Amino acid sequence: MSTQTPDLVKSSPSALRLGLIDWRPTVVLYLLVLVGQFLVNSLVTGIVYLSLGESNGQVYQAQTNSAFVTGVFIFVCAVVNATVGMRSASLSGASRPTLTASTYVTTVLLIFLGSIFWWVLLAAQPLLFFTGTTTYPMGVDSWLFVIVGWIACDGAGRFIGGTGRCVGSLWKRSFALMGAIPLGICAIGAPITWFVLTTVHRVGLLGPMHPAYWLLGLIPLVVCAAGWPLTASGHIRRMA
Repeated sequence: MSTQTPDLVKSSPSALRLGLIDWRPTVVLYLLVLVGQFLVNSLVTGIVYLSLGESNGQVYQAQTNSAFVTGVFIFVCAVVNATVGMRSASLSGASRPTLTASTYVTTVLLIFLGSIFWWVLLAAQPLLFFTGTTTYPMGVDSWLFVIVGWIACDGAGRFIGGTGRCVGSLWKRSFALMGAIPLGICAIGAPITWFVLTTVHRVGLLGPMHPAYWLLGLIPLVVCAAGWPLTASGHIRRMA
């Protein structure tokens, strides 16, 4: 009778498998929030359209509203994944790199779904005329800025959540978060600035964006780069 010890390395779950644990509740909640805000905004703008007609001058913002909701959801999920998610996933016995990589699966899934909604709502504007009669020109570069913004939201969430988990005492954690939270907000603000300046330039209200604004990208680059080690490091408290 064979009594060989099983290979724990080969039997440990992959990052994708860990990341897809309980993905359905997250996706369902995301879709409910996204569809809910769309229906509420459509109801309000539809009432205004019926009251004032095409002269109301409303701007069609369904795709930007969905991008904002997606960014907030990604940020919250990143904070949760960097703290509670690491604790629950650690029960699998996987290595730290595998646990850290598994927390990015939800972010990739939300970015994929958010991109689908972005293009669907952008293409559906003629059918949703009652939500806005004025449109801003949106191109592939606008979508890429949105993608960078979502990545920055993930990095900021991990940066803030990981800082709170890695720092030990309460007063040290408070001081660390006082620096991490503003830096995370600035990281999210960089791609938003690019998006706004590019869109305003296309409308014709301002000139081309000054090249110096690209230097703002250093902030989300540093924050996102710090997100991985902050998520991977620190003591993982076992869940009861």
